[in-house]
Parts: sequence; structure tokens; C-alpha cells
Amino acid sequence: MSGKRKEQSERLLQAAYDLVAEVGVSGLRTRDIAERAGVNLATVHYCFESKEALLLALYHFILDQFRQDSQALLAQGETPAEQVAAQTRLRTHFLQDQPVSVRVWRAFTGEAWTNATVREIVRGHLAEQRERLAAILAEGRRRGDFPALPTADDRLAASLLMSLYDGLMFQWAMDPGAFAVEDYAHAIHAWLGLNEKSKAKER
Repeated sequence: MSGKRKEQSERLLQAAYDLVAEVGVSGLRTRDIAERAGVNLATVHYCFESKEALLLALYHFILDQFRQDSQALLAQGETPAEQVAAQTRLRTHFLQDQPVSVRVWRAFTGEAWTNATVREIVRGHLAEQRERLAAILAEGRRRGDFPALPTADDRLAASLLMSLYDGLMFQWAMDPGAFAVEDYAHAIHAWLGLNEKSKAKER
């Protein structure tokens, strides 16, 4: 891809990202994307074969950003407890600093119900997150970091933790007054039973 085409594609993806936050996936029109990006409609078709191709590129763009942020934070944690705290900080970061990302993510996961291609991407992302968290929880269990885990199945525990993350993010996105973001982290760590030593390290 040429430098100019890459730059145009990135502008279009950013425009589509902003519009999905405003009108959802179903309300997205290529003409509106072109107008928001400041290009003509032909440029959209030049950069992306179809609207679906653009949406899939946007979805990968969002996931790549999530992975980059996640890896950067996880690199700061040495112990399993610190890595879980980093995963929690990643979610509070999105809630506090990138609420639009939460809306866009929700719009795409909704699209997965009726779009098989998007569904496979979402399933792959969830599986990746589940396996990563399961490995962290398994190591933490061996160290005694998570005494309150409700199940001995680390993959199930990872799924439950992901449900807490995503469910609380969804509730806060719908009703920011429902609870304080700071309480979000405390509640999750209390559910895990992080011991005082681990809490001290995460600070």
C-alpha cells in the first residue's frame, strides 16, 4: 500500500470510528464516512473494496489498539496479581479516557449476532483474552494471589472475570452515574480476593 493510500485509509478508518460511536454500525454510510474524512466517495472505494471490508478493517484497527494498550500495561506487571491489576487499569483507562471506544466496541459486538465474519473475529478476540487471563490466574493460584476464586477451573474463572470487566463497562457506558470508576477496580479485586501484599504491589 502506497504512503498516500495508507494515509487516506487511516483517515477513513478514524472517520468511520467516530461515526459508529454516533450512529452505530447499521447507521453507517460510506458517503458520510467520505464527508467526515474530507475525501470524495471514490476514495473510499479506492481504499476499501466494500463497506464490509472497511468495517472489518476498522474492527481490526480497534483490536490492534486494544492489544497494544494491553501489552504495554501488562509489561508493567511482574506478578500475576500485578498483571490482573494492569488488565483492570486498561478497562478503567477506556472508561475514563476513551469512552467512545467502549461505544464502538459495543456496536461491533452487537453486529456479531448477524454478521458471521464479525462473529468469528469477536470469538477469536474473546478466546485470546480468555486464554491469556486463564494463564495469569493459574499462575496466581499457584502463588496464592487469588484465594477467593470461585472455581478451580482457570478458564471458567477467566470467563467470569471477563464478564465482570465487560458487564461493568457496559453498565457504566449506559449510566456513568451508576458507580464510580474507582469502585470498579476495587470490586473486581475484592472478588478475586487479592491479598494485602498484592494490593500494595499494584499501587
